[in-house]
Amino acid sequence: MNRYFHSSKMAKRQNSFYFLSHEKKKLETHYDFLDCRIKERKGKKVLVVTGHYNQTGVDYTYQIVYDGYQNPEVKILSPQLIGNPPHTYEDGSLCLYYPEEQPWSNRTCSICNCIIPWVHEWIVFYEIYLITGEWEHPEVSHSNQ
Repeated sequence: MNRYFHSSKMAKRQNSFYFLSHEKKKLETHYDFLDCRIKERKGKKVLVVTGHYNQTGVDYTYQIVYDGYQNPEVKILSPQLIGNPPHTYEDGSLCLYYPEEQPWSNRTCSICNCIIPWVHEWIVFYEIYLITGEWEHPEVSHSNQ
């Protein structure tokens, strides 16, 4: 056992920090409209990404919280979403993909290459939904719909 890693828990925390640091650098390199910070939450390191998107004249602010392993949690901070829009969970986070068919894997997806484009796409379809009352993007039914 490496003397610098006293336990597998410590090794996992250090690996997580390096992974999140790499993801943060990638995001900052590709997107200048993001504020990326690594913070401590509930005893573990997480990457907190705050972004802005304005495609239709409405300035959306969103936040992504990611620990490097679990599904990223994405919420619209402002403006407040109207009603109970499709493709949101009970806690208000966005449903950007169907986890049962496409489970999250940090080996095949990243915040940079997947989540940021999906958030922006979700916002565009939300704006269309506000106009038409229909979710125009192809979808999989959710249990709460």
